[in-house]
Amino acid sequence: MHGLPAAITWTAGSKSSVRGPLNGPITNVTIYGLGEQYDGDIHTVDLRTDGPYNTYTRAGLPPTPIALAGAAVIRATARPERTDAIYFVASTKGDGSHIFSATLEQHNAAVAAYVAHQRKANQGSPR
Repeated sequence: MHGLPAAITWTAGSKSSVRGPLNGPITNVTIYGLGEQYDGDIHTVDLRTDGPYNTYTRAGLPPTPIALAGAAVIRATARPERTDAIYFVASTKGDGSHIFSATLEQHNAAVAAYVAHQRKANQGSPR
């Protein structure tokens, strides 16, 4: 499972549509930077508000790691899978799996499906 996200991080960095090596927007890093302000949902304002961990507003790596990598992640990063995918988003399965996309159009469709699924799941749930 770790191989494709690692590969995407490297692949996206080599594509002209993304800012540079290891430098595409990564929502998990941005969420980490929100700290206790994160309410379980990522909002457009979260992605647009600048901060040291907001990979949507800042180029380069965050100032510190956001987690300790396990052995599987280190192996996957050292030998990433080959892929044309440069985007990924959580799947609607709820099992921690992801949808991987090679184009922004595919990614936007996957994000729309995820958002629609989350909205449906959250209907009627108290906040």
